[in-house]
Amino acid sequence: MAIEAWFMDETSGEDQRLPRHCYPKELVSPDYLAELGVLYWRLNPENYENDEELKKIREDRGIQLHGLA
Repeated sequence: MAIEAWFMDETSGEDQRLPRHCYPKELVSPDYLAELGVLYWRLNPENYENDEELKKIREDRGIQLHGLA
């Protein structure tokens, strides 16, 4: 699954819960997301309990409490 982010059309007045991308869709590059401070990782959801990368992320970021949604 790829990450997709886009600029929002804030002038449409549509329901804000709906996808409100511009037409045509203006995608945001991963480099721009990084400039904004957006972090993301690709993890294995089938093995999250034993995922060493996830353990390291939690440790590095001081995350002690966590849950599933």
